[in-house]
Amino acid sequence: KNFVPPIRLYYNQKVYRMSPSMSGRSGEFTQCGIELIGAGGRKADLEMAATAVTALKSAAKIDFRLELGHVGFYKSIIDDLPFEAGVIEQIRGFIEAKNYAALHDLLAPSAEDSACCRALMVLPRLFGGGEVFEQALAVAPNEASSRAICYLSGLYDELCAMGLRDHILIDFGLVSQIDYYSGVVFRGFVQGSGETILSGGRYDSLLSAFGADLPATGFAVNVDAVAKAVEYTGLKRETVLLHYEKGYEKAAFERREQLIASGTVCEMSVFETEEEAESYARLRGMSRLDSIGAQYRIREL
Repeated sequence: KNFVPPIRLYYNQKVYRMSPSMSGRSGEFTQCGIELIGAGGRKADLEMAATAVTALKSAAKIDFRLELGHVGFYKSIIDDLPFEAGVIEQIRGFIEAKNYAALHDLLAPSAEDSACCRALMVLPRLFGGGEVFEQALAVAPNEASSRAICYLSGLYDELCAMGLRDHILIDFGLVSQIDYYSGVVFRGFVQGSGETILSGGRYDSLLSAFGADLPATGFAVNVDAVAKAVEYTGLKRETVLLHYEKGYEKAAFERREQLIASGTVCEMSVFETEEEAESYARLRGMSRLDSIGAQYRIREL
């Protein structure tokens, strides 16, 4: 009630979901996430997308991709169609699943007279790099859809300027939970997992249902899916035991902060001798022993 927006929140908790299409997957998993509440516009969207990339880098340490979309493109088209709610949901499902054949069969009878139907028929194919924006503009049937394309194009250019081009893909077919999201949306995937590792986007209209009419954006990471992907690739995080001689306490703890910042799992030695520290590190299956004294020594174990 008495805060000055924006406010940044984070959480880490168990999540439970019930779905008839879980395909044998667990309905309970650990999720962590962040929310940026009270901030709309380009800078907030850029911060959230860039932070999502950072989260994927630090969580997985393996190859990953972040797919970016904008639900405004789809919404501006679907709102101009005279279809009933059931048909609209069918269209959304076909686009999300990239079911080109079923989508074509449903929309083809109306495509000759409807630019919106023609745009929807190619929407699942609007996937790839920066070339997708030109393709999308070529089929955009109204001003609102063109605005969504241009907005996402600007965000993409900024992310590329930050050196993230190799990790970013554009997908205008991101239309799941379309009633929840209102603008830029994204989801992340990592090598070795067929599951969505990270998902999020802008949801400006949601908080008004709870008495707070504020713009908001955020994302969540499926921690269990990340762990499975890392296990699948056989990748192990480096674990370091940091041993130091008397008089080098300050240097040792400064080095600990550097290692932690780099994503390395680090433990401080409580032993008097380097031999005791090495024996402990080997028993614990640690990958490295770093010793700080007159010299800085690194020993692979």
